[in-house]
Amino acid sequence: MAVKAHVSNFEAMVAARARGGDLLAVPGCWDAFSARVAAEGGAAALSLSPRTVAMARYGRPDEDQVAFGEVVDLTRSIRESVDLPLIVDAQAGYGNALNVIRTVKLFERAGASAIDISDAVSPGSVQEGAGDVVVRPADMIGKLKAALDTRVDALIVVRTRAAAVEGLAAAFDRLEAYLEAGADLILVERAPDRTSAQRVAAHFAGRVPLIYDFGVGPEDDMTAAALEDLGYAMALSPLALLNAMSQAAPRALSSLAPPRRLRPIGVVKS
Repeated sequence: MAVKAHVSNFEAMVAARARGGDLLAVPGCWDAFSARVAAEGGAAALSLSPRTVAMARYGRPDEDQVAFGEVVDLTRSIRESVDLPLIVDAQAGYGNALNVIRTVKLFERAGASAIDISDAVSPGSVQEGAGDVVVRPADMIGKLKAALDTRVDALIVVRTRAAAVEGLAAAFDRLEAYLEAGADLILVERAPDRTSAQRVAAHFAGRVPLIYDFGVGPEDDMTAAALEDLGYAMALSPLALLNAMSQAAPRALSSLAPPRRLRPIGVVKS
């Protein structure tokens, strides 16, 4: 199925949610096999994030060690394996607006249905220990316009790290500007508390589809039911499938062990 068809399917799912349908749960995958497991388990859409790949390939949630080319190759192999809408995390676009053009071209050619771009400073240009750092709004709008001008069919998803740096009001101002520039959806990273998630929903729900990302780390107090009540369209769970498979591993390994043998009782003599 072509990217255009996947995008149409994705938009239909979002429209169904807007009419009162169920929250769309989107598990994270990390290769073609995990994508097939999710698809056969009933997933309607999938996500691919460097943080999920980092945990699956390298055993730690250090997404900066996952190269751009790796994500492109994985997108292509997942697309060859399953026929579901696929949201791909493009981090900060892997550079400036010129880099974003290449990023969007290659991800869409590989089969991404939606491409998620953050206004964080690109990895490698942030001083270690500096914490969250965001680009100027004008720079992010330049990246966003480059993405929108480049994409053929794929949806462009935008997210901001500004809430942790500049406060929630400033984050809202940024997102309003990004929507005005043409972003298709908003991704909300793990909210620091339920109140923040509620404020985001009260401000944007009904105007633009909202995606909640449960992310990596300690569980927050948000649930799928709560997100559905607030008006979110979908929820990403990057590590749900990986965690489930990890928890099932001990049972699978125990089944490979030889059965306990009875101690020999010797020969009975008449």
